[in-house]
Amino acid sequence: GINGPDAAMRFGKVADPNNAAKTCYYMHRKQGDEATLKRTEMSFSPTFTPVPLAKPIWIACAMRIPAAWKNAGSSDETMVFQVHETTDGGDETQPAPIGMIVRGTQQMAWVRSNPNAATFAADTTFSWVWEEADYPADQWQYWIFKLRSHWSYANSPRLEGWRAVGAGGLCKLIDHSGPNSYNNTGRDYAKHGLYYYDDEWSGGLT
Repeated sequence: GINGPDAAMRFGKVADPNNAAKTCYYMHRKQGDEATLKRTEMSFSPTFTPVPLAKPIWIACAMRIPAAWKNAGSSDETMVFQVHETTDGGDETQPAPIGMIVRGTQQMAWVRSNPNAATFAADTTFSWVWEEADYPADQWQYWIFKLRSHWSYANSPRLEGWRAVGAGGLCKLIDHSGPNSYNNTGRDYAKHGLYYYDDEWSGGLT
């Protein structure tokens, strides 16, 4: 694995805390680490695995969020999954068009879109597409997304999301029709991991 300055692991393969017969990736950030890169994440290169336009694709991931995160305040916002943008020249860099975050006890997902060739925040639309007041802690969440990516209604953009918790069955939680991307030549791509999205990191959370 990759260790931090205190020699504790920041990213690496470890035994699954819920099933020692399996392994998982451990992602860990700690206050005092290098300040501008508050993340440990896996990025699926836009060069090799881009999200196509106006074609249905499937994305799956799993995450296990520790109960200790619930002690964090509402200013400690952590992104755990996103479909990231690839900006064009002249664009304003903005939050991912699709993102899932944890904030205190809440877990939620958003969709953003912008149809303009030069994408600026003032013209970007935003909506929460799913919110949960008290997420399942210390359990595996298995997510499956079906995505048809586009910034125009004419191309039938859509985002659907199903989740299973532990050994439970899949339940559809996200069902959003409408624009879900920015008008960029370079295509979006998936990222999964631990990303302290806000500049705030005030809760003392490890």
